[in-house]
Amino acid sequence: VPVAAPHIPAPATPPGTPPSGTYRPTSGSWQQPPATRPYTSPQPPAAAPPVPPGVPEPAAPVAVRRPGPPAKVAVPVLVVALLCIAFGIWALTVS
Repeated sequence: VPVAAPHIPAPATPPGTPPSGTYRPTSGSWQQPPATRPYTSPQPPAAAPPVPPGVPEPAAPVAVRRPGPPAKVAVPVLVVALLCIAFGIWALTVS
């Protein structure tokens, strides 16, 4: 049984020409778009006012304790981890 070939419509534009509305040539000059916000001020930053003599300096902030386990827990855990690594390497070299 012969099968009829599907009908393919002819292109609306000649081959080799771009479809309309997708490409518009420009004048060839490119302009830098304006910055949305300047990163630096045109003026230098103002200096801090001098501290009169006799006024104590502000105290340094108290050091914030870092999160994590205390040293009496972390050190034994690290020792056990190193022993496990050493045992693993030894086991791989023996076999």
